[in-house]
Amino acid sequence: SAKPYVGKINGHTVAGGMGIAAAMDYSVALDTAKMGFTEVRIGVAPAMISVLCLPKMRASDARAAFLRGNRFLAPEAERMGIINRAVAAEKMDAAVDDVVADLLAGSPGALAASKQLLAKVPDMTIDDAFAWTGELSASLFLTDEAKEGMAAFLEKRPARWIPQPDSGDI
Repeated sequence: SAKPYVGKINGHTVAGGMGIAAAMDYSVALDTAKMGFTEVRIGVAPAMISVLCLPKMRASDARAAFLRGNRFLAPEAERMGIINRAVAAEKMDAAVDDVVADLLAGSPGALAASKQLLAKVPDMTIDDAFAWTGELSASLFLTDEAKEGMAAFLEKRPARWIPQPDSGDI
C-alpha cells in the first residue's frame, strides 16, 4: 500500500499477531504486552509470518524466538526490531499521536515513494538502485507536491496537505 500503517498494540500479541505487528510501518505497543512466536508449542511453525518478521529481525533473535516459542515483553520485541516502541499505558495515545502527526506532515506522494524505496532498494544491485532512485528523485522534484512543499518551507508555513485544526480538516 502507498499509505503508511501505524499499529497501536494494546495487548498480548502472539503467533499470527506478531505478523500483523511486523506488517506495520510503525508500531507502538504497551510495555506490559506479552509477545512471542508460540507456534512450535502447538506443533506448527511461524511460516507465513516469517516473511514479514524476518526482514526486521537479527538472525540470532529470530532463531531464538522461533525455536524457543517463549513469550517476552514488548520492550524485547522493540529490541528485536519487530515493533518500533514499547510505552507505558499512560503514554500510548501521545506516542501514537506523535507518529500520526509526523506522517501527516509528509505529502501523500512522498510517503508513497518512500514506501517504494523501502520495498525495492534492498533487493536491487547498487547500480540498479542508483539508476532507479535517480529517476524517481527527478520525477518527484517535478510534482505539484514538491513545489508546494518547497514554497511552504520558504514561506515558513504548513504545506497544504497538512490538516489544520482550525479548518475542520481534523
